[in-house]
Amino acid sequence: MLPVLERNNIEDAFDEIELLGFSLCSPFHLLKNKLSSSLTANDLKKYIHKNVEIVGYLITVKYTSTYKGDKMYFGTFIDSEGMWIDTVHFPLAAKTYSFQGPGCYRLIGKVTEEFDFTTLEVNEMYRIPMLNREDVVNKQPIGLSQN
Repeated sequence: MLPVLERNNIEDAFDEIELLGFSLCSPFHLLKNKLSSSLTANDLKKYIHKNVEIVGYLITVKYTSTYKGDKMYFGTFIDSEGMWIDTVHFPLAAKTYSFQGPGCYRLIGKVTEEFDFTTLEVNEMYRIPMLNREDVVNKQPIGLSQN
């Protein structure tokens, strides 16, 4: 008789990452801790010229430099609802808070708008720890339910 194999959504997510390079569930379900901000990209228009904190999953980064040769970045993220967050990281922030690979980031900065398009000028950025297989041995992770 074969033993009953137990599985859960988090194990499925780790298998998908191993096989596909990404999981089919939301990356926000794989965070070690609850989101530090409930703000979404759709809320940003309410905060023009104000400082906000938002959490986004990194999609891509464009590295460039100023005319003086200082490095700066343009980032593209998605929020927990799958909406786009565009960021600009001017030289001081780019030097102090660098990108640390794929994952979710806590973004703190000023919301700007130009031509009816919102952008977050990042002042601070922190990569948020993600779960790993060892974190979920015999534990139920936040956001995912057992099957």
